[in-house]
Amino acid sequence: MILSHILEEGSAQSRAQALERFGAPLRDPSPARDELLDAAYLRVFLIKTPQEIWPTAEHRLRTDPTALESVCDAFLSAGSTRTWLTELPTPALGDIARILLNHNPPTASPDTPPHKHSTVVLDHLASRGTSEAIHLLRALATDWPQDGILRALVQEAEQAHRELSWIRPTPDELGELIQDPRRRLVKDGTDLLDLVLVLLKRIQEDLTEGTLPAAILWNETELETLPNGRKTRQRLRFPKDENLVSDYLAHALRRDLAEGGILINREVQVYRNIKGAGDRIDLLLQAPTAAHAQSAPRRPDEPVAQVAIEVKGNWHDKIETAMETQLADDYLAALRTHNGLYLIAFFPNDQWTAKERKQPAAGQTRANLQDFYDAQAAQLSERRSLDVRAFVLDCTLRSPAQRNT
Repeated sequence: MILSHILEEGSAQSRAQALERFGAPLRDPSPARDELLDAAYLRVFLIKTPQEIWPTAEHRLRTDPTALESVCDAFLSAGSTRTWLTELPTPALGDIARILLNHNPPTASPDTPPHKHSTVVLDHLASRGTSEAIHLLRALATDWPQDGILRALVQEAEQAHRELSWIRPTPDELGELIQDPRRRLVKDGTDLLDLVLVLLKRIQEDLTEGTLPAAILWNETELETLPNGRKTRQRLRFPKDENLVSDYLAHALRRDLAEGGILINREVQVYRNIKGAGDRIDLLLQAPTAAHAQSAPRRPDEPVAQVAIEVKGNWHDKIETAMETQLADDYLAALRTHNGLYLIAFFPNDQWTAKERKQPAAGQTRANLQDFYDAQAAQLSERRSLDVRAFVLDCTLRSPAQRNT
């Protein structure tokens, strides 16, 4: 076929002319053109120039079922599907899969086999194993919950992503890990986030049982004269503001990372008040990834594992929405990273004796906060292809008897 030869062997100018003359008119069907000839042209363009023709082909295939059937049958029977699919960007694969699923919706019946066209495209999408492919498959699985194959392909894509992103430790690193199980390798943001959560649990133990009690996170004064003039020794107590809580956490994380000898061949930087897209990021942790830890100094283009932390007091009026509106929409988007932590500082209502801050609901507990924000983080991560976690830091004051045990 002459068109096929031009697209395969011709100059850039002749290819562009062919796309303009024969490709552009394919966007919409016309009574003046032969549908079968249009389908033949679409097949050729998709096989030879898939990226260039895709915007035109996507519109035609979405709006013209006849062209869709003709093109798909030809691709599968010609055995050429995988070749041109490989050249398409991942969002285009997601578009094709959605077009095919809309054209032949899956059913919950085990007696109805999946449509062969969508299966080929979905298998190819899952095999890419990228976070983008996982996000698209999750969206398709949400829109067609009756399709068990889609759910299985999400798991397959997640497994492929883990295999593709795994970085093999060097022999020296492996030796250090064997000698001291406390040591950690940071390969990506997920590893760094896992480490942060381990360190936060140690900080929690220190606040609850250690030598640095939670009282340091409370403001406490003695009121000697009441407004009515009567003398008293009443204690006024309310939490320190979120900035001071963030300062304390930054200090504790730096201390544990520097003194604990946890990380192998790399240093984690802990920053405070880094500018995001809008508000300032409360805490930002960065570390060179394992494959690039030996380079010194670090080059600007080297991969960096990042974790953004948003700190909220349990009294904050936007505590239920800030995980998405601040952490996800602002900080993670500005950093172009997927890993974030939403940290809630819990100060129990019954230990407040001053009204300098709006007190939280009387029935609020650390456990119900953790359950609520764990669920919110899981839903946000699933919906946005992120890795967001929640941690509730218990700032409950210990009694004198508890401090002396």
